[in-house]
Amino acid sequence: MNDRLVWLVKNSRIYKWLRNSILRLSDSHSFTVSPALLLLSQHIGGNFNRYDVIVRYMAIEDLEGAENRGQGFYHKMQKARNEYLTLTETRVRKEDLYQNKQGVLSQLVESFRKEGYNQNFPISVNANLNLVDGSHRLACALYFKTKSVMVEKSGTMEIDYGMDWFRHYFDSNEILTIQNIFEKILSQIDIKAVLTEILLREKQVFGRGEFYQSC
Repeated sequence: MNDRLVWLVKNSRIYKWLRNSILRLSDSHSFTVSPALLLLSQHIGGNFNRYDVIVRYMAIEDLEGAENRGQGFYHKMQKARNEYLTLTETRVRKEDLYQNKQGVLSQLVESFRKEGYNQNFPISVNANLNLVDGSHRLACALYFKTKSVMVEKSGTMEIDYGMDWFRHYFDSNEILTIQNIFEKILSQIDIKAVLTEILLREKQVFGRGEFYQSC
């Protein structure tokens, strides 16, 4: 495991730097970004807030033969999500309800396996680059090692599926399993490639004659 990378992405200052870099460099409505950098940008207040992507990744591994109980975790999460949305009286599209999404993940995995990521279906984020829609696609892009995904800024919704949310619905052993998968994903990220991506974007910004100070 790349322990240094795990430490870096858990460090709140690094989180802040990653977020500020991509926000500063991606002022357009839509742009491409590596799945790794998009994943590393998912945090609120220094805490990673999209463990649902990790569970979806587990389910994909399971569908691809890993036999890691990922699909069981996924279905448990989706049912809990329905309960949570009902309790909080959150409006949700009918097609996003658990009972209406059966088979969606397996169909998406099949599509990625055969055709790869379709740039015509961008992943939606808010102005802070938090995922709004597209967590299944991000999980698939990470698993299938997609080079880049199209991102589109849309809406102001801020979704928090951080560890506090999961502790309400999953036991301590399940939480540990999810955290271990997260660290495995982090260990597979090429941090040099991520840093190169950020530096290239900064170079493009300088090329447009813009100037800023980073700290």
